[in-house]
Amino acid sequence: MKHWKQYNRTEQLQILDIASAETSLPRLAVEKDWWVTMALKALSTTQFSHLMSFKGGTSLSKGWKLIDRFSEDIDIALKREDRFAISSTSNTQLAKARRSARHYIIRELPDELQAALSSLDLRDFSIEAEIEKVVAGKTIDIRADKHPSVIYINYDSIVPETSAYVHPRVKIEISCLSMDEPVEEKQLRSFISESVKEIEDIMVDFKTVIPTRTFLEKIFLLHEEFQSDKPRNYRMSRHLYDLEKIMDSEFGAEALSDRSLYYNIVSHRSIFNKISSVDYSTHLPTNINFIPPSSITHEWKNDYQSMKEDFIYEQDCLSFENLITRMEELQKRIRKV
Repeated sequence: MKHWKQYNRTEQLQILDIASAETSLPRLAVEKDWWVTMALKALSTTQFSHLMSFKGGTSLSKGWKLIDRFSEDIDIALKREDRFAISSTSNTQLAKARRSARHYIIRELPDELQAALSSLDLRDFSIEAEIEKVVAGKTIDIRADKHPSVIYINYDSIVPETSAYVHPRVKIEISCLSMDEPVEEKQLRSFISESVKEIEDIMVDFKTVIPTRTFLEKIFLLHEEFQSDKPRNYRMSRHLYDLEKIMDSEFGAEALSDRSLYYNIVSHRSIFNKISSVDYSTHLPTNINFIPPSSITHEWKNDYQSMKEDFIYEQDCLSFENLITRMEELQKRIRKV
């Protein structure tokens, strides 16, 4: 059976129209989701795929069907084994892990992905490793021990319309400092494959992190963000949406009933993902606060509205005010951990 890109352009657009109608998502999002799925398929063929786990928001939607939003980035955890193994959690050993992982991700993985995608009869794409960044108007090289490492798959969109939020590239972020966690192999499909199976049936099996830890990680991420002098708002409201969707699930209940997991994740973040401006003693259940402060509520509300328009395909999505009410309820539950 052919995949979507093996049809002619007119047929490709018709297929996008069908999937867009089925999902209530714009064609740009459906197209990008297809490239996300193909990127995961390519990753599954690489030499260290056995050390990779799919995590983050995209895994919640594509792997677990817990959230009804389009997720465009791929977060991968790379186990510290084989050439990425370390003997302790000293600063020297952590730097070693970051360097060895970055060397592979930046210098070897792009060629592997290029070969894998080309073998799937894909041509209209390019792969770009993030090796520099702009700081205060100046371009500087990224350090050899930078963490996490990022690769972009840029593709030629066939959709004539554009969006300020959906760009024609897939971001793959790979971390070698993630906590070891339970995974389950999940079968992943694109919106196109789910909507028109008789036209395309592309799928990929990928080890996917169980959502219990992802739920707590999002809580801690927001708590840490609000300790910053200038908290971000762009695309950040998605974390509140995700928490609301998970909080009443078995994974949310399990996360809040496992005290040891709660404190183990805090400890891991303070060692492996330490942020100098963050006071990790404030992560106690009695102090945790992941609700946007009133000074930035307006910006977060606007971001949420943009997310609802371009990324969330749930028919009866909560208003921002009701979402915050739900977060207040979740915060009360955490106080009892």
